[in-house]
Amino acid sequence: MLAAQLTDALNLERQGWCRLAPGWSQATDIVPLAFDSLGLAPDAPTEDLIVAAGQLLELLEDQPTSLVIDDLHESEGSDAERLLAEVAAFLPEQAAVIVTTRRRPAELIGLVDPALLNLVGATDLHFDESEARQLLAQRDADESAAASLLEAVGPSGAALATASDAGSIAEGIEKSLGRLFAADALGPLAPVAHSAAVLPYLSPALVAELGVGDTESLHKLAQQTSLFTETAGTWQLHATARAHLTSQVDDEQANKWRRQAAAALSATDPMTSIGLLIEAGANEQAGDLLAANAAQVGPARATRWLYALPAEIRQRMPPVL
Repeated sequence: MLAAQLTDALNLERQGWCRLAPGWSQATDIVPLAFDSLGLAPDAPTEDLIVAAGQLLELLEDQPTSLVIDDLHESEGSDAERLLAEVAAFLPEQAAVIVTTRRRPAELIGLVDPALLNLVGATDLHFDESEARQLLAQRDADESAAASLLEAVGPSGAALATASDAGSIAEGIEKSLGRLFAADALGPLAPVAHSAAVLPYLSPALVAELGVGDTESLHKLAQQTSLFTETAGTWQLHATARAHLTSQVDDEQANKWRRQAAAALSATDPMTSIGLLIEAGANEQAGDLLAANAAQVGPARATRWLYALPAEIRQRMPPVL
C-alpha cells in the first residue's frame, strides 16, 4: 500500500511494478521483469550485473518513470542489492525506484550515498499511542474499551483498525477472508483459488495441466482480489489468503495437485518440483529428482530437502551433496 501511495504521489509518466518470486529470484531477473511491467520487450538477457544495471538505467532514462521492485527479500544472495546500488548511483532526476523487502537490504544501504535513499521501516509505519486514541475516538469507541484494546494489541494502526471493527485482529482477518473467499463468492473460480493456496505459483500451462482452469480464470481471480497477483507470467496468492484457503482443501486433493505440478515443472523448475514432492510425501521421486539435478541445485540449496528426506534416500545422493 505504501509503495502504491508513493508511486501515485510521484505522478511520473510511466509506472512499473515487478515482484521477485520463486523462479524469478536472480538479480538479473529484475531487468526483464521491469521491462515486462512497462509493456516493453527486454534487451538480450545477461548474467553480468553491470550490464544489467546499464539496461535498467536505459529503461529509466527513456522517460519519467517510477518502478516498484516488490519482495526484494525473495532474491538469492545479495546480488540484487548490489545491482540496485549501481542503478541508484546514476538514477536520472525524473525517475524513482521504490523497493519493498522484509529484510534490511544491507548491501544496498551500505553501497549507496545516504542522500539518495529514503528508508521507511516498521517504526515509521506504526501509529503512536496518541494517533491510536484519535482513531478510536473517531470510531466512537468506549474509553475503557479503547484502553483495554491498546493494552492488548499496542498502538499499531493496522491492528487497531481491524480490532476495533471485529473485536480481535485474527477475527477481523478471518471475517474479511471468509467473505472474499466464500464458496458462493468464488463460484467456478474455486479450483483455481484452492490450487493457488496449495502451490507456490500458477501459470496458464500449469492450471491447464491440473485441469482447474485456464488463462482467463487466472485473470478473473486477479480482478476479484488483489491478494492474487501476476509477475512475469506466474500467479501467486498472498500468504494471508493462502493460509485461509488451504484449510478448505482436503489433504488428498492437495497432494494430488502437488504431484501433478511437480511432474509438469520437473524440467523447467526442478527445485520447486522437489519441494512439492516432499510436501506430497513422494520422497522416492523427490530424491531421484534431487540426485538428477545435484550439480544445478548444489549443497547450500539442497540442505533443507536433505534433512526432510529419509536417511536411506540421503545416502544415495551424489558426492556433491
